Amino acid sequence: MIKKFLIPLLVVIIYSCSLPKEAQLRLSKTQRDTITSFPLDYCLTLPELNKDSWNDNYTYFDKFKTNEINRTQAGLSFTYEGVNHYFCYPSANPYTQLATSTMINDDTKIVGEWRIVNWRTILFEDSISNKDDKIYRTTKEIKNDKEDDFYLLMTGKRMKFYCKTKDSQRFRHIFSKNYCIVSKRYLMVYGLSKAGAAINFIGIDKDGRLILDTFYQEERTVKNKYIVFHATMMQYIFEKLN
Repeated sequence: MIKKFLIPLLVVIIYSCSLPKEAQLRLSKTQRDTITSFPLDYCLTLPELNKDSWNDNYTYFDKFKTNEINRTQAGLSFTYEGVNHYFCYPSANPYTQLATSTMINDDTKIVGEWRIVNWRTILFEDSISNKDDKIYRTTKEIKNDKEDDFYLLMTGKRMKFYCKTKDSQRFRHIFSKNYCIVSKRYLMVYGLSKAGAAINFIGIDKDGRLILDTFYQEERTVKNKYIVFHATMMQYIFEKLN
């Protein structure tokens, strides 16, 4: 079963056609890597647990956001039982973000065929209390899928995504979308117009793996008492096919 966490990245789920035979043959000769493991904060930057520097660490990434990115951020806010809530999904401004060391300096590096190595969901939460002047951090892996297999084809302007579930014999087409990279770190995935684009983070690690991170962002605040910064990350790590 295709998990619900794929929706913000994939935008639309469409079962229309199978993977081309040539690619299917290459994939059938090897098995998906389910052995390689990664720390929960792999290629991520989180603010220091210090109230004097936390906000500066968080806002450091603002300089990378463009007006084009900001126009896609339709966050919602409301107050319930004295708690102010704000959330945005998918977010270009979570408090933990993909490290700048992974920035895409050459767009051609992502062109090619990729196979999933790790697909997981991780929760990050920082609680800042006014009472004791401390920051409390929680990090928890919610999901780590080692059963479904994914194939990603990146061309210069389009990306195509395929999936083979544990009960399937073939990779099925999930979606084909336009994409562009902004500020060497944001992946805009869109159909006809960028106005409705889904924003993800994209990078290449030191070993040449492709990383795609999608974030749900939430903030909960009680004035003069506390503020909680929450980020749920859906992370996809791919290795390039030879």
